[in-house]
Amino acid sequence: MQPTHSQPPLADARQGMGFLILLINAWADSCLVFLRYRFGSRFRENNAVWAVLLIFVWAGFFAEYDQGYQSMMVFLGLYVFASACHQLMAQWRYFRKISNQEHSRYSGYPRLLKNFPWFSEATIKLKVEPIFVLLVGLMLLLISIPLGLYLIVGSFCLNLSVSLVEIWYRKQAERMHDQMVEQQQLSERFRELREGRF
Repeated sequence: MQPTHSQPPLADARQGMGFLILLINAWADSCLVFLRYRFGSRFRENNAVWAVLLIFVWAGFFAEYDQGYQSMMVFLGLYVFASACHQLMAQWRYFRKISNQEHSRYSGYPRLLKNFPWFSEATIKLKVEPIFVLLVGLMLLLISIPLGLYLIVGSFCLNLSVSLVEIWYRKQAERMHDQMVEQQQLSERFRELREGRF
């Protein structure tokens, strides 16, 4: 009898969470291409492909509403155009050897920062951008229910996406702090050992 290789108990939960995070990031990406510029060269990698699929699926739910479906297709066209522009600009910066001091996964510089200079970049990304997208979505409900609802959900995904990154950075900072404390303790023990006090 062949031994069965069962998955760890949390494997399905991890896969489910991975898909949920992928969905959140794709939905957020379909909004933030209009809100930011100068992305890191590797930030958007596969998000654009998933976002296009997401927009098609969402539009499919409203196929019986001609106007709603058309507005989603217009949004899709604008998204593809904006994504292509960002990609071309990234390639242009690369070939022109324009120095890019940002991280390769930098999530882009917020356009709204010019209008709200008293806020930090993190606050703009975490709070102002999602509120802005939410308000735009609410206004668009009057013209196109599918597009308005899409942007309303997108505003929450924007907030969640930035929150997940902030949580990851906080955990990384805590790990670095722990490593620093451990190194200090090891250095102290080493000094005591050298002095014969350990």
